[in-house]
Amino acid sequence: MSEKIKPFGDNVAVEIVNQEKSAGGIIIPDKAKTNQRDAIICRVIGVGDGRLTEYGTLIKPTAKEGDYVLISRGAGVEIELDTRSKDKRRVRILRDVEILGSVEESRIIQLGLVPQ
Repeated sequence: MSEKIKPFGDNVAVEIVNQEKSAGGIIIPDKAKTNQRDAIICRVIGVGDGRLTEYGTLIKPTAKEGDYVLISRGAGVEIELDTRSKDKRRVRILRDVEILGSVEESRIIQLGLVPQ
């Protein structure tokens, strides 16, 4: 990972790990998929410091760097990071409250979805 992303506030940066590919190896964009209700498995790569309430209390995000989480297909803003190779990293920046849940790392390994 050459780029380090540091989100602000209660935002979280996640890297998508379950990209769907066609039989020819082409990555299918999320917009081309018919079922927009599917969840995406991601790995948290950056977490903001949290947000301040009106009373000055800091509420930290629930997710931590290295966690595997589920998000909806439409959550956050997606960006592509150029890693100076053939593959571009697909990263989303989203609010902590947009994370649907976590996935155990053992299940990620079992599914063969550990990113490089």
